[in-house]
Amino acid sequence: MIEGRQWEIISILAKGDKTPTEIAGIMKISLPGLHRHLMELERAGMIKKGNSTKGKTRPYTTYTIGTGFLYFAKAMKGNAEQGFIEADENVKAQLSIWAIPQKEYHYYLESFWWQMQEFIEDIDVIAIFGSVAKGNAREGSDIDILLLVKKEVKKFENRFGTIAVGKKGKKAMVMAQVFETNDFKNSLEEGSKFAEEVIKSHKGIYDPNEILPGLTQSSA
Repeated sequence: MIEGRQWEIISILAKGDKTPTEIAGIMKISLPGLHRHLMELERAGMIKKGNSTKGKTRPYTTYTIGTGFLYFAKAMKGNAEQGFIEADENVKAQLSIWAIPQKEYHYYLESFWWQMQEFIEDIDVIAIFGSVAKGNAREGSDIDILLLVKKEVKKFENRFGTIAVGKKGKKAMVMAQVFETNDFKNSLEEGSKFAEEVIKSHKGIYDPNEILPGLTQSSA
């Protein structure tokens, strides 16, 4: 398991790439002590060397978690194991869905996610907002989705504006609000109450270019 100093290092790198000197300064430990932990984490594939940054006398190598990873422990009857999975966009989406408080909506969100794969190259952001994102949805509530797309808003509105997801006898309605990414950014800057409410309550599912954090900061 990851614990102690190693988990502290990963937590620091999750906020951004750092040099060993920067990490040691944050953790208040010596560089020799830090290097042992860095080597162990690098051998395990959990961190890797990133870019070099220019120093006063020589360049400094940074460390990074790259795209991130999932480290899990599973304990079920007859089966206990630990595992490590590199975090691609699909893994990130699944984790974001599982983080939704009301697990009865996970199945429908996963169904919607897989339906989006055919169009994913034209999508910048998929996010949940409203009662499902907040965790206070009533039974049978619609699922509100924000789609920020590169182009062809009408195509996405026609295909996903109102759609039943799930299988026969177990369906939920998804209501997607579709915008071109720049149009939504402009609406937020102009003080749109709808855009502000979406950003306030949203839970991101897909955001490979990290657009949502920037929108959240700009609306704060």
